[in-house]
Parts: sequence; structure tokens; C-alpha cells
Amino acid sequence: MLGRLLLPEIEEYVRNRQFRPLKETLSELPVVDLAELISDLEASDLVVVFRLLSKDVATEVFEYLEFPEQQALLESLRSETLRHILEEMSADDRTQLLEELPPKAAQRLILMLSPEERQVAQMLLNYPEESVGRFMTPDYIYLKPKMTVEQSLAKIRRIGMNRETVYALYVIDNDRHLLGYVSLRELVTSPLDATVADVMHESAISISATTDQEEAADLFRKYDVIALPVVDRDNKLLGIVTFDDIMDIVEQEHNEDVQLQAAVIPTEESYVTERPWDLVKRRIVWLAALLVAETGGALLLSGYENFLQAQIALALFLPVMIATGGNTGTQSAALVIRAIATGEVSLSDLWPILRREFAISLMLSLPLGLLALPLVSLVAPGQHGIALCVSIGLSSIVVISNMFGTLLPLLFKKVNMDPALMSGPFISTMMDVVGLFIYLQISMAILAD
Repeated sequence: MLGRLLLPEIEEYVRNRQFRPLKETLSELPVVDLAELISDLEASDLVVVFRLLSKDVATEVFEYLEFPEQQALLESLRSETLRHILEEMSADDRTQLLEELPPKAAQRLILMLSPEERQVAQMLLNYPEESVGRFMTPDYIYLKPKMTVEQSLAKIRRIGMNRETVYALYVIDNDRHLLGYVSLRELVTSPLDATVADVMHESAISISATTDQEEAADLFRKYDVIALPVVDRDNKLLGIVTFDDIMDIVEQEHNEDVQLQAAVIPTEESYVTERPWDLVKRRIVWLAALLVAETGGALLLSGYENFLQAQIALALFLPVMIATGGNTGTQSAALVIRAIATGEVSLSDLWPILRREFAISLMLSLPLGLLALPLVSLVAPGQHGIALCVSIGLSSIVVISNMFGTLLPLLFKKVNMDPALMSGPFISTMMDVVGLFIYLQISMAILAD
């Protein structure tokens, strides 16, 4: 907020080449506000302002920037400045940057790193996409069981400023096997001559480097921890994942789900900065697919044209059937998708969930079907046959839609597709066609001469 308030003043300094007052103003801003300010500047001004920052501050600001601003700086900074930023960036933030870049550009940056940092970068990039290994950091503090509390605190004071966190400390043996953990609070409140083995917890909750990032988020929610150790198949400590990294992942996953539920191809690009044509491309594909699918409803109706002409009042309630089916399916899909995302349900729960939802759909369908009777009389008074068709049709559609909305996200999960795809417009479109078929078939059975 502070950075944006100062934006006009900063732009004027840049325009008039008043670099001394500009540098003084920038030095007074927190890193987060600096990043916000730089994000709002034009590309040419962005580079000017960034070059006035000290090396250490520039690295911190760079980590906070979104990818488009980072990319603009990568193309403009001198090699020496760029090398310093890449070297000093946290390993997980650097990995996120490298995986966004085209392969040739990423390889060029990797070659600029020192041999040690290059090895770290390549190791993290070798893990599968969306796995824990991609966003873990090797910048953690480890302790040995025989170290005293005094020695441990001395180590924390010596290297703590260059580590991701000092609050969660992991205990390893000489072969880097994870033995347990100890918190900073426990160290500070323990006798100085006590050993780490005396105060540590031997059962440390850990996670594999190949674990999906959503599973990692579930573990953080379940155990309420600030960091998790990442281990290989031999239980050797590779790095840690911190709560702030997980929050970034959760936000990213949430954004993707929201876009998928609205039938939009996901992107990490900001809505404000994304070009209109790119927005069109992300939306037109699904809109076209849904249009084709909805045409199935028109084809279906064409097969009942003569029947609807003879029973014109039935056509008045087609929008009711379509809307109710879509709404019911969307409700159940949203509940199941949320339960899958939070780990409340899994594929092993399929049959219990279907039985439960079938009972719920029956309880929903009965009052809605009864409610339809007086509502039909307002539109078509005295037509009891039509009222019966609408009531039974509506009840049937509610049951079928609820079961579809429950089943389809679970099936998508089984075939390793995002359950969020099967929500919103997709469920509504599917139930439009299915609902019409059910309604018309029931009507023909009831009203047939």
C-alpha cells in the first residue's frame, strides 16, 4: 500500500533523473512495499529503480516480484548483478523462476551459478513438476544427537541468518538419516549442558521429495507445523518445506480450481496485466466446447417436436428443469471437490459416499417435487397432468443430477484428472441434456393417449 502511495513521486524522480532523492526514498521502504512499487512501474522505469537498490535488498525484492517483472529485469540487468541475485536467491524461489523460463533461457542462468548452487538448482529441477522436491529448500539447520544445547545455540547464531527458518531444527546422524526434531523454544529453555538427544523428539513427521504438493498442504493442515523435513527413500534428509511455501502452493491451486470451475484454462498471469487476446484464447476453447455440447439439447428437443406441439404447456417448464438439474449437480460437485481437496474423502470411500448422497438426493427431491405442484398451477391452472409431469420430472432430475455431481469428480480423480474440471458449466451442460431427456420421457409416459 505504501509503495503505491509513493508511485507518482517515484515516477517524477525517474522522469527528472533525480537519482539521489529517489535512492533515499527507496531506502526507507520495506522490501514488500518496494516489490509492490516496482510491479506498478513501466518496464523502463522498473529497471532504473531496481538498479538503485543495494545488492542484498535487490535480491529480496526480486523474490517478491511476479514472473513478468522478473523476466523484464532478467533481460535488462548486467551479468554480474544478475549472477549475484541468482546466487543469493533462496533455492525454492529460484527453481520457480527457472521452471517458468524457456529451456534455453533457464540453462543460460543455471550456467551463471557457482558449481555448488548449480548442483542444487539442477537437483531441484529434476524432481517431477508439482512435487515437493521442486519447492523445498536445502537452507536448513541440522543438529547432531551428541551436540550440547550450548553448541546448538552457537550454531544457530552463526548461520541462522542465512537459513530459511531457525524455529524447526532437525536431528540427523553422520549418514544424514533423519532421527528427529527439536524446536528453538525447547533448546532455549533447556540446560546448556544437556545434549540434543536429551531434548529432541524422535518421531519427526516427514515427507518424500516426490510427494504431490497438494498432499504436502494436507499434512501442514493436519499437523499444524511451520516446516516439514523432506527425505529420500532411505530417510536421508534432503531439505525442508516451510509454511510460507505451502501457502503459495495453496493459493496457486485455489486459483487454478476457481478458473477451472468457471471453464477457463488456468494461468498464473495477473488478470489486470494479461492481454485481452490471451484472455480470449483461454476462454473461447471451453465456451466453444460447451456450445457444441448444449446443441445436444436442441437435437434432443427436435425429436419431441410433435409431442411438444400437442402439449405446449410442457415447454413452459423446460427452463425450470434445466436450471434445477444444473443447480443440484453443481452443489453436489462443489461439496465433493472440496472434500477431495481437503483430504476428507478418497476413492476408497466411493460406495459409502454414493449411498449417502442417494439418500440425500431423495430427501431433496420430495419437497422440491411437492413445491412444484402449486407453482405449476400459477402458470398452467387446471392442467393436473402437466403438474404431475413437472413434479415427477423435477424430483427425478434432482436425484440424477445429485448422483452425477457426486460421482464425476471422484471418477476424474481416479484417472488423475483435476476434479475441479467437472464442476460449474460442465455439470450444468451435462444435466441440461440429461434433464431434458428425463423430463420428456416421463411426460410422454404420463400423457400418452
